[in-house]
Amino acid sequence: SLHLVSMGLKAFPVEAQIYTTLQHVDVGDNLIETLPKSIGNHPSLVSLCLPNNMLRSVHKDIQHLVHLAKLHLPFNKLESLPETVSNLRNLEILNLVENEFVTLDSHICQITSLTDLRISHNRLESVS
Repeated sequence: SLHLVSMGLKAFPVEAQIYTTLQHVDVGDNLIETLPKSIGNHPSLVSLCLPNNMLRSVHKDIQHLVHLAKLHLPFNKLESLPETVSNLRNLEILNLVENEFVTLDSHICQITSLTDLRISHNRLESVS
């Protein structure tokens, strides 16, 4: 596990990029704006938590997190997720509370393992 909460981080931590066998990463309450391509180098991740950051984008290589069960991204600036998120076949919990979503994209609805989708307090106008 790697917990770097409230550290003032502006980028996804190098430590998380080096240790590819991590199962749990929590970098909440920081200033991270993007989830980089290197996130795809962590196929053993089960839980990824980035609440209360400044996230505006998630790289499409998130699809390589084949064991990811929990993706916790509330209180950010996200307007969308990459289409490749639909490839997360073990994802059970997706928390997108308090972001900037206007549309709930169909690729989110295609995650068949999803049992808990939290998307309140966005600006949702439609489901596409």
